[in-house]
Amino acid sequence: TGALSVTSGAVITDSGVITVGGAATFVTDVNDIDITLDSSNAITGALTFTTQTGGSNGADITLNNGSTAISLAGFTTEGNLTLETTNAIALTGHTVRGNLSVTSAGAITQSAALTVSGNSSFTSTGTNTNITLTQANAFTGQVTLTTAGTSGDVSIDNGTTALGIQGTINGALTVRNGQVITDSGTLTVSGASSFTIDTGSNHITLGTAALTGAIGVSTTGTSNFTLDNTTTAVNLGTVGVTGALSVTSGEAITDSGVITVTTTSSFTTDVNNKAINLGSANAMSGNITVSTLGTTGNVTIDNGTTALGIQGTVNGALVLTAGAAITDSSTLTVSGASDFTIDTGSNHITLDTAALTGAIGVSTTGTSNF
Repeated sequence: TGALSVTSGAVITDSGVITVGGAATFVTDVNDIDITLDSSNAITGALTFTTQTGGSNGADITLNNGSTAISLAGFTTEGNLTLETTNAIALTGHTVRGNLSVTSAGAITQSAALTVSGNSSFTSTGTNTNITLTQANAFTGQVTLTTAGTSGDVSIDNGTTALGIQGTINGALTVRNGQVITDSGTLTVSGASSFTIDTGSNHITLGTAALTGAIGVSTTGTSNFTLDNTTTAVNLGTVGVTGALSVTSGEAITDSGVITVTTTSSFTTDVNNKAINLGSANAMSGNITVSTLGTTGNVTIDNGTTALGIQGTVNGALVLTAGAAITDSSTLTVSGASDFTIDTGSNHITLDTAALTGAIGVSTTGTSNF
């Protein structure tokens, strides 16, 4: 009912349930000796593990704490660290020199940063329980995230270490980093997604994603945002990209917030008759390249009061609106009808390398030329 302290020069294991009311400390004082406590234990107080390593197997630590919440003191794991409970897990300032695996049916939280040399896996098996890792961590290997339900949200901050994420999140995803962000495998998110680069020029590249909810982006420097949402429709929320923006999908691409881009933008639907509809008075400063397939792969863009330079191939109808000049920055090919609107001021429409097949509609204000 009080504290437990165990030290050995050989492996420490359990063959029955360990119940401890207070803190528990387990120490192996010989190199490369594992600690394996996997009998659905019930250790209530703060846990400390200490192992030694000579470099052969790293000295792994495994704990299954049954239905009791896991509360860890700060320590260094020389090998892999595996934690499991059907209750909550509260992590603190740990260094893991191998892989980290955390499984909980309750919330997974932290009070200080984690440093992991290998891969990391965080799994919340409980319905609508969250994973919150916002302490400027340093996950070096790929990070796999898994939640259940409809609001099993994940928040992760990887400090200034490159972040590769993958997994299935049945809720919202919030990612912040001061280095590059990539998807190291398929990344599936049922709710909204938010990606932030908070320092420097570091790119966000998601090449095998399935992001269902609104996608928010914020970057610094000249950071690019590149997304291939595979066969899932894209809903761009509030997007602020200080570099280039590139979005590809096998379904429709739409916006529900304003898209602000400092340099070039590219939008591609790579399946027949999937539309691009960006009607939120956006502010895309550089050239915009669009590409659709089929016969009704329509494109609609409203660029607010920012000059709109357009190019690409539209296999459908094209509708452009701006409160500044509209130009074709390179060849513009449209198989269906085209409609161009200046909705404020005297701003010209100049298309000198166009191949517009269908009917062409024009509407201007002021003394705008076409």
